[in-house]
Amino acid sequence: MRTHQVTCTASADAPLGFVDITEDVQRVVEECSVIQGRVTVLRSDDGCALVLNERERGLYADVQAAIERLASADGGATPRIGSASVVLPVVDGRLHLGVWQRVLMLELDVPRRRRMLVQVVGE
Repeated sequence: MRTHQVTCTASADAPLGFVDITEDVQRVVEECSVIQGRVTVLRSDDGCALVLNERERGLYADVQAAIERLASADGGATPRIGSASVVLPVVDGRLHLGVWQRVLMLELDVPRRRRMLVQVVGE
């Protein structure tokens, strides 16, 4: 069994901006030549979150509305949504995702370069 890890970076253009990091994660899988296994993506910074979702036009508006609702219920504090990590299967050397699913980084704070650890384990 092999283990391979790389630190990737991404930057959103604005608060609550999404960055699609799916191709970056796939590139790491291809670099290590794992055919069957799993990949874990872990954000290193608290000011962002990872989301596995379909990248559709209404996603940004839906997330922004949810954050506004949660913030108003919590005295105006920006709620932490999403996850610190996602784990995905690797099948035949490719991320195993739903037809439209993407791995997205969501900026929750002041936009800046965010670091994510991508670790692939498998054969």
